[in-house]
Amino acid sequence: MYFIELLGYFSLWTLLIYCTHRLAHSIPALWHFHQAHHAVSYDGKWEFSWWNLIGWFNDWRSTLDQWLTEIIPTILYILLFHDAWPIAVLYYIDSFLSEGITDHNPRIAVPGLAMGRYHLAHHADMTMNFDLYTHFWDWVFGTRHHVV
Repeated sequence: MYFIELLGYFSLWTLLIYCTHRLAHSIPALWHFHQAHHAVSYDGKWEFSWWNLIGWFNDWRSTLDQWLTEIIPTILYILLFHDAWPIAVLYYIDSFLSEGITDHNPRIAVPGLAMGRYHLAHHADMTMNFDLYTHFWDWVFGTRHHVV
């Protein structure tokens, strides 16, 4: 039963992250920070940064973007839904692996997951592929663009 409940928590949390990502593209104050993430050129090398483990992401603007659009919303979500704590663990692991290893690697294309080529397509066309974990919310809101 808890596993089904956790899937519900995960779905709701990914909706929250989808929405904060959309807001980062539409609110000028948030875009000021988020655009630093889009300015980085990813060339497909496997990169890992120990700095990500302590919540630092490349520069102060990218770091503030991460905190405003993902870390703080996730903390608030876990405070609201205590039983969803495994999502915080998943997010922590993902946040230090995703940048240079999975999310921005053009060699990765996993059906149904928003990483690699799927996420990089968002960098090429910022009107699509906002979801950061699955394709579900992009599909629901009509922002999904199929990537081969």
